[in-house]
Parts: sequence; C-alpha cells; structure tokens
Amino acid sequence: RRKKKNRKNLIMAESGKKKVLVFLPTDHITAEKAKNIPALSQVEYFMSNQLDDIKKWEHYGNIELMITAPFGAREALPTILKENSIKWIHCIMAGVDGVLVPELKESDIILTNSKGSYSEGLSEFALSCILFFYKNHARLMELKANREWVKETNKKLAGDHLVVVGYGDIGTHLARMCKLGMNMKVTGVKRNPASVSEEARSYT
Repeated sequence: RRKKKNRKNLIMAESGKKKVLVFLPTDHITAEKAKNIPALSQVEYFMSNQLDDIKKWEHYGNIELMITAPFGAREALPTILKENSIKWIHCIMAGVDGVLVPELKESDIILTNSKGSYSEGLSEFALSCILFFYKNHARLMELKANREWVKETNKKLAGDHLVVVGYGDIGTHLARMCKLGMNMKVTGVKRNPASVSEEARSYT
C-alpha cells in the first residue's frame, strides 16, 4: 500500500508560481473564497472538476500540483496524470481511496491528505446523532408539534457500550468524548491495531 505523507500546508513558499489544479466542484469552493486563500496567491491555479474545461487552461500540460477530493477525481486522474508533470497531489479529505488510481499507485507522486482536519467536527456530529436516536428526539419533536405532553422514560448513555468501527482520528475523538464525557464503555475496531497510539488506546 502506498505510504502517505501527511502535511498540513500543501502549497508552501517553495512552490513559487507553479501551476496548480484545484480539482473541486465550483459549489464546493467558490472563486471568491479561493481569492482569500493566501497559499493560492503564490501560484497560478485553475479551479474546475470538468476535464474538458481543465484542458482549455493555458497551463494544461505543465500542472505540477493538484488539490482534489475523491468525488469525480478517479475518472479524470489517469488522463491528467498522463498529460502533465504532477509531483504532488493533496486530497482535502482524510480518506484517499477515491483518488488512488493505478497510475498514481505506480508513480512517485507525493500524496497527502487532510487527516485530523475534520475529526472534532465529525465526532461531534456522530455524538449528536447518537444522542438524537438514543434520547428519541424525533418522538419529542413530534409531541411538540402536536402540543402533547407525554411522560417518557429517559435512558442514560452512561455505562452503555459503544463500538467504533474504523478507529482512526475521527473514531478516537468520538471515543474520548464518549468515555470521558459520557462515561461509556468503548471498543475500537481497526484493520491495523498496531498503528493505534497509546492515547487512543486509553479511551477503550
């Protein structure tokens, strides 16, 4: 399996005026928002996830850096890699399976991801979902809409057992909140248990 180098700053000062392809839907990051990203002011960049449009870019054929996400990239990547001199690809998501096309796996191109960037937000969302279903909020909202007062039994999460399948950075954040904040028992399941840090193990 390819090793991933994890760097928070994709485009550093050394990238100068290199040619960067931002392969993202325009509704994901608008041109106006892109102007406010300091790193992009240091490079020549083009933003689109449509291959036909990308090929019309005057610097197509000389792209060296690429920022992308799994959605839609797999189909276009083989062509882009073949027709350019890409040295570095950064995936804005934690998971990179969606961009690991054979052409990339077999190359020397550096691949980085955004591991850790979404951990707190997604783990908070996961906990909110647990509470929503466990506390039967849908039922409470229905009662509220009908202006009914019904006495409901309030179950506790404390002491219950949470199993986190995929015990990575997001799973670790969730485990910490559930164990330390909710007093739950936690079991983490991971393909490669040896890679789990001591801190992450302490939450299980």
